[in-house]
Amino acid sequence: MIKKILKKNKLNNQNIPVVYSCYSINLIIKLIIEFFKNKKSLNNILGTKKFYFHCEKKYPDISISEIEDFEYLAFHFILVAKRYYRKILKLKSEDIFGIKDEAQNCINIRYLISLVEINLKSIPKSNFIFHCCSSGNKIVDELFKRYYLRKYLIKIKINKISVIIKPSKDLDFDWKNLSNDISSFTKPFLKTKKINSFTNSNKGFIHHKNLKGFQAYFKLTKDLSISNEFVSLDYSSMYSYGNQKKFNLISSIVIYSVNIFRNNFLKIIRHNLFSEILEIISCKIYYFCCINTIKSLKLKYIVCSYISFKHENILFQACRDTNTVSIFYDYSMGLPVNKNYPGNSQIDLIRNPNYLITFGSQRFEQYKAVKRLKSENVKIINALCPQIEFAREQSKNKQISKNKLDLQKYKSSRLKISIFDNLYGFNYHIKEVDVISCLYSIKRSKLEKIVLVHNKRDGFLSQHIKNSDLIYIPQERSNFSNSYYSDFIISLGFQGAAIKAAIAFNKPIIFFSENKKFFNDSYFFFNKKKNDKILSLIKELTFNGEKLMNSISIKSNYDDFNNKITPNSKELFSQLNLYNIDSAYSVIDKLINND
Repeated sequence: MIKKILKKNKLNNQNIPVVYSCYSINLIIKLIIEFFKNKKSLNNILGTKKFYFHCEKKYPDISISEIEDFEYLAFHFILVAKRYYRKILKLKSEDIFGIKDEAQNCINIRYLISLVEINLKSIPKSNFIFHCCSSGNKIVDELFKRYYLRKYLIKIKINKISVIIKPSKDLDFDWKNLSNDISSFTKPFLKTKKINSFTNSNKGFIHHKNLKGFQAYFKLTKDLSISNEFVSLDYSSMYSYGNQKKFNLISSIVIYSVNIFRNNFLKIIRHNLFSEILEIISCKIYYFCCINTIKSLKLKYIVCSYISFKHENILFQACRDTNTVSIFYDYSMGLPVNKNYPGNSQIDLIRNPNYLITFGSQRFEQYKAVKRLKSENVKIINALCPQIEFAREQSKNKQISKNKLDLQKYKSSRLKISIFDNLYGFNYHIKEVDVISCLYSIKRSKLEKIVLVHNKRDGFLSQHIKNSDLIYIPQERSNFSNSYYSDFIISLGFQGAAIKAAIAFNKPIIFFSENKKFFNDSYFFFNKKKNDKILSLIKELTFNGEKLMNSISIKSNYDDFNNKITPNSKELFSQLNLYNIDSAYSVIDKLINND
């Protein structure tokens, strides 16, 4: 049936639009022919090379809920691939199964999905042939091809010999070739960490990996360490603490590896599953090391404050198998989701410690909704983010800046505006035009003002504000203490740090986007009545360039603007359940001292 439809639509006609997301031999030939034929090179649009194709919109508006569709589809392909491999292989229930570089594979296929969807939304109901690299997994590639052929009659061609085309700067470029994790095959056999006999602690703390560079992330560790003694850990240290008895560890690894190869030898050869088997063995080695570390250090509690997509759930399983209490603190507030896939679209929601600590009911409800989460074994608790407490302490102690010029700016009578950026183009959340429009609106205001710049990473905000003639002060990443001096806060797109800063000092907030569809059909909560209330408040607090420009153009307009956004902000924070909650420190301290 599909072949007949394809024939009818003349998909193989050479005049059909062709979209390339990679440099391949075929593309290079076409580029050369096009150059000599028309005396010009092809335009680079949306990060892809296009032939016989004209966009109605160079950058179509895509809502957060639609972006969640891309997330869900990518993660769904990964899960189906895992089920496929597990069905083929003869595995035991206790075997920890994963595919090669799973998290990166999900990012790769999500990027390809995004490019196809952006092209679809540029010209709805259009057909084209899409050339791309492999995502890194042949089953995921096949699912990708079948989905778009059946749903949109789009033919996808995977080019084995190709290089991904670097996209336009408005699209996030986090593409990487997949690789097997060889650390499990090397680190257990390296130097062993000595266990200090004088350490009486039965508590381990896996610190945030940005701990040394950013003070705000040190707050949770510092507070908990006042009343608790911890063994300082990270995910990699499980290898060096877990190889105290190298001979026993090596014996366990060899026996396990021989058995799994013996039970699956013919299937491995027939289906070329060497990478998958290596990944399974790699996961098991890490599991052995986690078990050995917990027993060697006699740990009863492990607190984690940062993400490792591969290692954290293996560690949590080892904790359960040794009756060790695992606690994970999630700094993220999450993003609004699509109602059709509540919680199931985000790979970073699939974690299974004994306790999950979140900030705000939005993330809390998302974890609750995850069908794959063993909710009967995971208790989720809402608590105040340590970054907020850190910011309040800093402002209270007036530890804001050693720069005298900056101090004068903070304490001046000028209008002070904190701007928080986001991950540019990460699944098409915000774009360069948002930054340009926002800064232009502020610049056009006749009021004297100072901008506090909060960058998630170096990007358009830091680039454009340097050339804007605005007076601005760069802020330390993750530290929004100086938002205390701000009159209001701008979140470019939906940025959790901006909301935390607003909560910390009871400041009004607005969300900025030139995308009119940005919050369309978004679900903050899965109760429709409650979600409609959130969306009505968000609508009042969402501004584009023209609306913001008019709101802060003169003093009287700004006063009206402030009088409107202040109560709406407070009501939004109340609806998100961000008030009157215990600190993360006090919640975790009670959990690890309940004896």
